[in-house]
Amino acid sequence: MSATYKFTVDGKHYITDKMNAIQQLHIAKRGAACLGALRGLLLNHAEEKELSAPEAAGLLASLLSMIPDEDLDFIIFRCLEKTRINMGHDTGWAELTASGRLMFEDMELDTVIKICTEVLRFNFMRFFDMLRPNSAAQSPE
Repeated sequence: MSATYKFTVDGKHYITDKMNAIQQLHIAKRGAACLGALRGLLLNHAEEKELSAPEAAGLLASLLSMIPDEDLDFIIFRCLEKTRINMGHDTGWAELTASGRLMFEDMELDTVIKICTEVLRFNFMRFFDMLRPNSAAQSPE
């Protein structure tokens, strides 16, 4: 059974499944050009440091400009494919995508970005923690 992570974006509840190592590797490969900037975004988010609107917009613009459209689509859809939304009133969870299409056409850009940020943080934070200069990683004896 894979790990899951529940989170809230704009008052709506979501759940995402952990990607396996191969899926994570494919995301990392496609986003390699912006991994440093992504690390900063995810670490700020994890430490609940608020970025100012201009800082966030600048970081986002920088990230998006580094990734070819095809790779960006791949990353976004892998994140959304792993995520479900709580439909409320005991109706359960609904997939965000089906057959490569977004199931909620009214979903705004900022919501998609927030969802993807949560999914990437859940899947890559351990990797980025390992890269911290003050991490507790121990060298082999």
